Amino acid sequence: MAMQLAHGSKSMTTCVVKPMNVTGKKQDSAAISLKELKVQVQITEQDSKKTACCKSDGMRFAGADTTVKLRQDMSYIISITITPAAAVSANEAEVKHRQAECQEPSMLCCCLPQSTEYESMTVMEWSEPVKLPLTERCAASNNTKAVYEVSWDCNMELTGRGVRGEVALDIAVQDFGCLTVPILAKVYKHADTSAAHGMPLHSINYSIGRSGLTGEVKLYSVQYNK
Repeated sequence: MAMQLAHGSKSMTTCVVKPMNVTGKKQDSAAISLKELKVQVQITEQDSKKTACCKSDGMRFAGADTTVKLRQDMSYIISITITPAAAVSANEAEVKHRQAECQEPSMLCCCLPQSTEYESMTVMEWSEPVKLPLTERCAASNNTKAVYEVSWDCNMELTGRGVRGEVALDIAVQDFGCLTVPILAKVYKHADTSAAHGMPLHSINYSIGRSGLTGEVKLYSVQYNK
């Protein structure tokens, strides 16, 4: 997949990573006009309003070098900003998740097995998607950006050593297609204070394009800003 990686912001640390082989649905090209969207995702705990934290994992995991820390059974508000402004086709988002033992053995740490074959996240099956209400916070009619929110209860399985989870939001956008927004995550017990260690996650920025010829939607790049 061809990638166009954007440069990081001057005011914050930016990690540019490879997309996790996410492809949206094909749409009727005659009804599609938008060709590229910028999508920003922010994650906060619903009750405390605290921003989710993240950690840098280097290149140990395929797809991303930054992992978002989530708490099991915690309610989160996920904010989705779309630029330029685009209206959704339905006032709901589908949320799904999966996990894999995807750690690559480190040559610098003799305690890790050097012969273990790890699963690729991209071949793992998704959970059954859950439809959640999508609330509009900033109307698409302002022609600059549109902001939506979804409330999500993290019901993902705990991730042990060398295991990561992936949660994805599917959002149908008018005149564009289906956006699939992936988030690499490590899931902790609800009361585990380790989930609060690390750097606050400012946002995850996605560049998503649509082929003018086929109508296929593809994820071009991901930036973790912290």
